[in-house]
Amino acid sequence: MLKTFAIFLVSSILSLAHAATSVRYYTDVDFYSTNAGASYLTLNVETSGDGSSSTAPHVAYLPIRDASDNQLPYFTFAGATNKVPQGNGTTLTGTLRVNLKTTNSDGADRYLYLAVLDSGSAYQIATTSMATIGQVTDQTTTADLNLNNLCDSGITQFNCTDFNTTTAQKEITLYYFLSDSSTLVIGDPVTIDSSNNTGGVFLKLKISQKINSSATLTLTDLRPGDKQLTAIYSGTSITNLKRIVACINGGANTVQALGCTFDNALLKDVDSTSLSAEVKIKELTNSLTYSVSVGIEDKFQMATFMSNALSATPLAIEALLAKNQCYILSAGFQEEHPVVEYYKHIRDHYLKHFFLGKMFIRWYYKTAPQYTSYIIASPKVAYTIRVLATAGFYFSQMIFPIMVCLFGLYLIRKRKA
Repeated sequence: MLKTFAIFLVSSILSLAHAATSVRYYTDVDFYSTNAGASYLTLNVETSGDGSSSTAPHVAYLPIRDASDNQLPYFTFAGATNKVPQGNGTTLTGTLRVNLKTTNSDGADRYLYLAVLDSGSAYQIATTSMATIGQVTDQTTTADLNLNNLCDSGITQFNCTDFNTTTAQKEITLYYFLSDSSTLVIGDPVTIDSSNNTGGVFLKLKISQKINSSATLTLTDLRPGDKQLTAIYSGTSITNLKRIVACINGGANTVQALGCTFDNALLKDVDSTSLSAEVKIKELTNSLTYSVSVGIEDKFQMATFMSNALSATPLAIEALLAKNQCYILSAGFQEEHPVVEYYKHIRDHYLKHFFLGKMFIRWYYKTAPQYTSYIIASPKVAYTIRVLATAGFYFSQMIFPIMVCLFGLYLIRKRKA
């Protein structure tokens, strides 16, 4: 009994000692890059846990430009020259910034270092001391890594001469930790295991210069609505897909090719990651013609070539109702929709050609307009109309096949009889 208690006590003391110094990520979005130091790009980051396990590190996606800036037209944000590091085949210029949360209650100063995994489980120091950590609890500490240190650290799996192309992609594992030594230098080997330099956090850094230089989406239709357009597209995926984006232009120019780098153009998130979808592009101006194309943005915040461009003009709901003269359905869909077109086709090619049909149309035009404002103001009513109209559309498409099948069954049964 006494022996068991002693073991427990020693284990507890050791555990407290290990917990006396620690490094943790401050938040999941505190990962940045810069080239000039004046403005920073927030990197895309994936997390699973707090990053303290080598088997579940945080993953950050860092874009790199080549010496000729071939990547610039593909970035989906402004100011890439200042925000994105650059490789010229010899060196990497730029900084990786991570905000960390550091704790030290050991009674003496500790020093923040960054180690990089070379091969297997062998780590090497990639920086001199990044910060001196006194007696603090959960202090915010900014860790800036000069990316060229990765070139100078002597690791075999990371060669900076590769970074001057439009296809280069690398990944490397980093480890932020506190040490009691202030004299470690770049290239020094360091042991990272359950007994040595514990309490740190791991980061898998994915680095890319790759350009997805072909359009992978095709825009098949662009339907106008009230202050919005509905884009219908399909296509194939890319590696590290992040989201679908739409490039819109309300000026005279046609949206084309690269990454939305033309006069009066805007890049919009269409809130989709699907490779075949119908998405709405909102917050547009009615009666202004827009040219639209769509593309895929990867996790490095670079877009593919944009798709083919289509043009359409958003219409105020009143104009849409007047244009379609199919009041109930137009108020329910609030856009030019194939289902609405189907019922208009029935009106124009069937109802208008016999007496009762003409009477129904006159009655409909007299009574339906008074209900449109109520439908537009009630999303539930509009949704119900869309569901019923769509169900009617699909049912009408199936009537003839169903009748043919029933007639066939009737003939078979009659022959058997």
